[in-house]
Amino acid sequence: MKPIPTPPPFSPSPCSSRPAHREHDDSLLDEFDDLVVHASCGDERAVDAIAIALGPSLYRAARELVEPGDSAAELLGEFLHAVLDGSAGRFHPKRERALRWMERVLVRLARRRRRGRRARRIEARFSGIGEGGDDERDVDED
Repeated sequence: MKPIPTPPPFSPSPCSSRPAHREHDDSLLDEFDDLVVHASCGDERAVDAIAIALGPSLYRAARELVEPGDSAAELLGEFLHAVLDGSAGRFHPKRERALRWMERVLVRLARRRRRGRRARRIEARFSGIGEGGDDERDVDED
């Protein structure tokens, strides 16, 4: 009967070392930055790739940013459209990472939507004043 070979001593995987892992992460982030540069320049395929890769995460972020009664899906659609048509601005990887830029754009769009809703509510409150509505008092009733 052959003896059972003893396994070699445990050695950590070369992928588990911190510096190599960090370099790998940096290269992935650099590639993603490149993808977002293309998307912010109007590349539809790049925007589609972002939507596929990060759609669920972006949707969760949008849900946290919208007010009750507002649609996270609409905010996400507005975000993707703004990236594609350039209204989100151009992404510059030398300034910041793509994920941070995308977060700022999403937050900015959510704030703009809230301001628009607030303005419509205020406008609705004051729309009947001065038009003979219940809020106007007739002074000549004496």
